[in-house]
Amino acid sequence: MDKSIRKAQAIIVRRLESCGIEMPHLDTRVLITHILNRDPGWIIGNPEAKLSKRQWRHLDLLAERREQREPIAYILGKREFWDSEFLVDSATLIPRPDSEILVQAALDVLPQFESFQILDLGTGTGCLLLSLLGECVDANGLGVDNSAAALKIAQINSERLELSDRAVFRKSDWFSELNADEDGPFDIIITNPPYVKDSEIDVLAPEITNYEPEAAIRGGTDGLNAYRQIFPNVRCFLRPGGFFLGEVGVGQLDSVTALAQREGFTIIKALNDLADLPRCVVVGMPQN
Repeated sequence: MDKSIRKAQAIIVRRLESCGIEMPHLDTRVLITHILNRDPGWIIGNPEAKLSKRQWRHLDLLAERREQREPIAYILGKREFWDSEFLVDSATLIPRPDSEILVQAALDVLPQFESFQILDLGTGTGCLLLSLLGECVDANGLGVDNSAAALKIAQINSERLELSDRAVFRKSDWFSELNADEDGPFDIIITNPPYVKDSEIDVLAPEITNYEPEAAIRGGTDGLNAYRQIFPNVRCFLRPGGFFLGEVGVGQLDSVTALAQREGFTIIKALNDLADLPRCVVVGMPQN
């Protein structure tokens, strides 16, 4: 017998609750919305609408994946970020709302430039770079990543968002495959690098440790390995008067700003995330 939305929700919610899923009701509604290709309001307003046997089988399979703690974004193959929908897969870090602070911080300083060049280090899905390009019609950007698989996703996202004429993606371990004279200088360098301490990896949620790419998360003993590699090279690629913006982990702001100051940069400001914790640092390149 075909199941109603109400009945299907009750079954899936119980299954997800038994697996320790934090928001079983929300996840269930997202899965049903995806299966039926309806908006959430329609789902809420039509609890007695029936799922076909095929739709129920599909929902059952997706619920099984969620029971294994696979992230919803990977199950659906997409994630909302800023004003757009980005394709994601297991090769890419899942875009998170806290990272939108980087985009806003960049937009706050970009009006100082009439036209500008952006470098996105560790671009992943391309969400940071493409979100900025979507807001700034006079901008062009380069996104680099050490994962060829991630770069394929970023390229697809640029095409879906009709930004491929202004976005270039290249395989590079930070700056390793870039040439300052040919590729630079950039007005903005932005990054969300791996910053989780080695000792904290195993205590993260299974959705992270078992599914998201470790190279995009693991930051070394103190979580600062990436910044130690990045900051010594920024000066060669950042235009005088330009800005570097980076996401930082909890408790890392002082250490990251110290690394930046050691290289002669000026700390402009730090911004807090949705939990009111320092999450983004804006660093300035001296004019001379």
